[in-house]
Amino acid sequence: MMDVRRQTFVALVAVSALACSTMDDVSTSSVGPTATVSAPPTCDLDGKLEVRITGLPNDLTPTVTVQTQYSGSDTFSQEFHQTETSPLPPTSFDVRAPWVTNADPIVHTVYVPEIGAVQHVCSGAGAIVDVAFVANPASGKLWMSGTHGLGFPARTLEATGAPRAGIVTGRAAGGIAFDDGGNLWGFGGTDTDPTIVRYPAASLRSSGDKPAEIEIWIAASACSSSPGAVALDMNGGLWFSQPCEKRVVSVADNMKNNSPDTRLAIGRAVSGLTAPRGIAFDRVGEMWIADGTAGVARVDPVDVDSATSDISKHFVVMPGATANWIAFDEAGDLWITLEGSTATLARFDHTMIYGDATPPPSTTLSLGPDAKPSGIAFDESGAMWIAGAPTPDKIARLTQAQLKTPSTDASPTIPDRVLESADITATGFLAFYPAHVGLPFVAAKQQ
Repeated sequence: MMDVRRQTFVALVAVSALACSTMDDVSTSSVGPTATVSAPPTCDLDGKLEVRITGLPNDLTPTVTVQTQYSGSDTFSQEFHQTETSPLPPTSFDVRAPWVTNADPIVHTVYVPEIGAVQHVCSGAGAIVDVAFVANPASGKLWMSGTHGLGFPARTLEATGAPRAGIVTGRAAGGIAFDDGGNLWGFGGTDTDPTIVRYPAASLRSSGDKPAEIEIWIAASACSSSPGAVALDMNGGLWFSQPCEKRVVSVADNMKNNSPDTRLAIGRAVSGLTAPRGIAFDRVGEMWIADGTAGVARVDPVDVDSATSDISKHFVVMPGATANWIAFDEAGDLWITLEGSTATLARFDHTMIYGDATPPPSTTLSLGPDAKPSGIAFDESGAMWIAGAPTPDKIARLTQAQLKTPSTDASPTIPDRVLESADITATGFLAFYPAHVGLPFVAAKQQ
């Protein structure tokens, strides 16, 4: 079974049945290359289009669509699922190919189409277009920050064990998040590191120290070494938390594509917080913030887009406990890690969190006396992975069934599987790329 994301992740090439030459100018965009071929008037109008598809595992079937660029009596559309040749009417066409993913139960691998320039023949043979699928290097992995950035391939996550990381990058001590293209955004770890860095997906193909493609420094900030979180909103806006500054701030869109060593003046900001750490967005684009002993803060979408954002709701999760990390599951329920005498995981039903009243936890689970959660993420099956559980140097997985079953400090939840590794010297934030396609925020972006 495959998952094809048609709306955003599409490579496109425009071709013409009349063209006799290959265009050398192929431009590259975030969704793949785009080539355009002109149409000299002297060619034979009869021909065929051969679509050559390569690069996918045998169990995955792509959908490459050839369609006329205009409507009318000569409209034409055909889907290609393998290499084949079709009659080519005398008109111009778009060739489209969405990304293809496998159906791994933990994390998908994303195959991105690269559409080559069209080779044309004037004798009636028509045109050839190559569609080569290439695995996005960031995909198919669970990523964790710490002393280094670690990427654990899906195959190493199938059972309890002590695998080595498939990818070990340079320093990555703070929050991490992936944009749609698989580029890794990270929060700097010390006062000498940039506040925000971006590593392109292509650089995550191999291990080793990597120069950041973008470095953003926050001027006059006392919090560059705080363990802040990084998150992207519905529109791709980049946000990060600064606990000691008691705020969550955004990076201006025009800063996200600048050259290294960009000095950023704070743009949009959410203030009035206590000690913000984890950030999550729900299906309608509301921002939710784990805010230390103050519990959870919610910011409406309209305020997320304004210069100064107001908190629409603030409630204490559990008296005496510190809310640190936060995430939504596929049902839209809100999950929060709490630090108190022991580590606790609390779930709030999605039907309870949007009213004015303070909702009680629907389920609480004890993670044990030695757990120190530093990040949470859901896999494709709906199971939760927790960095820093059951001990600070490990990663635990709780199944959906376990997440529905309350537990107490006297009898804490025993993880379904535990991951430890010689590469883990300090646990940090967790992120799957791509994110679980069933999560409300991810599903809403695909609509």
